[in-house]
Amino acid sequence: MEIDIQCEGIERLLGRFQQMGLNSEPFLDRAVEKGAYRLQAEIKPLVPVDEGTLRNSISVEKTGHLQYSVGTNLEYAPYVEYGTGKLGDPSVPHTEKPYWRYFSDKLGHWVTTSGQPAKHFMHNGFENGKDEAVETVRKELLKWLT
Repeated sequence: MEIDIQCEGIERLLGRFQQMGLNSEPFLDRAVEKGAYRLQAEIKPLVPVDEGTLRNSISVEKTGHLQYSVGTNLEYAPYVEYGTGKLGDPSVPHTEKPYWRYFSDKLGHWVTTSGQPAKHFMHNGFENGKDEAVETVRKELLKWLT
C-alpha cells in the first residue's frame, strides 16, 4: 500500500520557499516523514501480539525522493495480515490443505491447525490513518510557511 499525494499549487509553494531564501527539500522531506510516522502510529496498535516481534518491527524507512515506507520485513507478516489456509482472506492465494501440523518449541508439543484468520493490521491502519497522515504533512508545511 502506498499513499500518493497530489498537490495543486506546488510550484507556487516552492516559489514561496525560494523567495524566503530557503531550500524547500528539507522542509518537504521532514513533513512527509512526519506523515509516515503518523501512519506507523495507527498501524502498530493493530498488530496482534504474541511476543511483540511483529509489532516492534513496524518501521519507517526513507525509500526515495520525498518517499517513505511504513512496514515490516518479517517473513511471516503477510500470513498475519492475510491469514492462512481456509480461514485466510480469500482474495489472496492460500494453501488448499485442510490442516497441517508443526512442532511448537514455545508450547513443547505438536500443534494441528487449519489456518488463522486475516488480521489486516496494515490495511486497516493505513485506512484509519491516511487522512491524518496527509493532515500532518499539511500542518508541517504551514508551520514553516507562516
